Amino acid sequence: MDNKYQEKLEGLLRQKNKEISLLMAGIRDITSSLDKEYVLTQIIKNALTVIPNGETGFLMLYDPSIERLVPKTAVGFNQKINHFTTKIGEGITGKVFEDGKARIYDTNSKIYQDMSNLSKENFDILHASLSDHFNIRTAIGVPVSVNKERIGVLVVHQFNSVCKLSMDDVKILQGFADQAAIAIQNARLYSEVKVRLHEITKLSEQLREKNEFLQKRNKIHETLTEFSLKNQGVENIINEISRMIDSDVYFMSYLENDYYPMKIRKRPPLSINEIMLISVGDKKSKYFDVFEEGNSESYYVYPIVNGSIFLGSFIVSNHPPLSKLAKVTIEQGAALLALELIRKQTLTEIQYKKTREFFNDILENKDEDYLQQKGNELGLNVSDYLFCVIFQTPQQDDVQKLETTMHRLISMIKKIMSNVDFVIYATNNQVVLLLSTSHPDTHKVVRNNLDMFVKDWITVEKTPCQIGIGNLYKGIIHVKKSYREAEKALTYLVSHKKSGVMFYKDMGLNRLFLNQDSREINVFIQEVFEPLKSEVAKRNELEETLVTYISMNKSVNATAKKLHIHTNTLYQRLRKVEKLLNIDFNNTEDTLKVQLACHMMETFNKST
Repeated sequence: MDNKYQEKLEGLLRQKNKEISLLMAGIRDITSSLDKEYVLTQIIKNALTVIPNGETGFLMLYDPSIERLVPKTAVGFNQKINHFTTKIGEGITGKVFEDGKARIYDTNSKIYQDMSNLSKENFDILHASLSDHFNIRTAIGVPVSVNKERIGVLVVHQFNSVCKLSMDDVKILQGFADQAAIAIQNARLYSEVKVRLHEITKLSEQLREKNEFLQKRNKIHETLTEFSLKNQGVENIINEISRMIDSDVYFMSYLENDYYPMKIRKRPPLSINEIMLISVGDKKSKYFDVFEEGNSESYYVYPIVNGSIFLGSFIVSNHPPLSKLAKVTIEQGAALLALELIRKQTLTEIQYKKTREFFNDILENKDEDYLQQKGNELGLNVSDYLFCVIFQTPQQDDVQKLETTMHRLISMIKKIMSNVDFVIYATNNQVVLLLSTSHPDTHKVVRNNLDMFVKDWITVEKTPCQIGIGNLYKGIIHVKKSYREAEKALTYLVSHKKSGVMFYKDMGLNRLFLNQDSREINVFIQEVFEPLKSEVAKRNELEETLVTYISMNKSVNATAKKLHIHTNTLYQRLRKVEKLLNIDFNNTEDTLKVQLACHMMETFNKST
């Protein structure tokens, strides 16, 4: 690995670990107190520490009594901000609260666009609260939710910083907001406990129990936070949650298409695809029963999400029934696990970027010694047979969802390619795979595996998947050729709007027409078949007769049998076809022209 690139990679890793440390420090600060006012005051201060590119910000909570979002704490604003209250759907805060989706704005014009429905009063208040400057450069708004119920919105702004707020900042701020929500809820509940202790002496025992519950809840959060601060990883977090609730806990990772813990104590109750079908559509916690060998077992499923992105699900036995504290443990564990998964995903993206750069070097360089060196760096046997495979899924407007889909796709591909050497990376909505093997038959095995993979993908993801495969070649010098062939096979599937797998070598004549203008193809088909479109020709079924005759390889007996007519009738029809088209079936050039027209009509028209 290049030393400069290694240093760059290590720098990125240090930066990510620093961000995680800041995030955890901020979380520990706001969860260290149960004083509601202190918690609310510290949230925005710590948010701007977690997102160092942010310069101002505020936290607004929803007040159902007036049906407005109300500022609770702000940094960078004067006291006038306290009069800034918005309806659901009004301005940036109202929109984020209404649909629960995080938003990032990279220009001042986009910010004003989403603020266009602010009332004049609110618009004037917001301007006045920022004193002399209102030239916001970038901004992020994320929902603050407790148990899937939105309670407010957290917003940070940037005015003059060199480094713009990014999608990574959105992920981190959303994770912080989820933790802040827990702290707000804890502080709110604790405040209720204190009030009731003073007001209702008859409920002292009940309040004592609630106080104990809150302390246990806080202890749970502290324990899991410490676990995450020590970078214990997903496996250990799952095992710790299992220990804390004294029950087997499974985690189905959507990104990796696998179960945790890796060393399963016993077989999970349902397959990954079954859990996916239960969780993806409706991201709410639920119970379900599994019937096996006459017995019924109840399980609790708790989906884990970051913003609108589905990351996976906890699956926990509900026998005996889960206590309230156990559910709290799972809920708080889910928030911390989401942060760990985001961190892991970020590191993986860095590795994919490195692989993509190496692979592009292979495609662009013609020096065989250099190619062999790069191939060895990627862990490939450069003297073996090599070939390329390109996967494509539908493009998505939501960048986070697209990245998540690509990570999941790569995880599934790695499983079905476990017996071959390969390198893999994602770019936009495509995954590129370069495989090396000493066995030429591997080409066919990969095809069979991919056929089954596409069926499973469509069943679970409800979206198409197209896969182009290039030819197998000996030596790394031919990788570029196999890659271009895979591109052409993929283009064929996309242009014909088909899901599935296409070998370049199976495209046959279609290779000749891949880059042909569709209008020219239509003109050619029309020129050949137009004389057979008249009413007389239709009554004599001449077009069907011609197409069937060509498909039967000009066999008179087979064609007559297929059309259920006498051979003499067929001969008569064929003479009429020859006359109308001005061709002779005994002429090789005429026959080739008709055969091409029939083939193109069948393959092209089916796709349009």
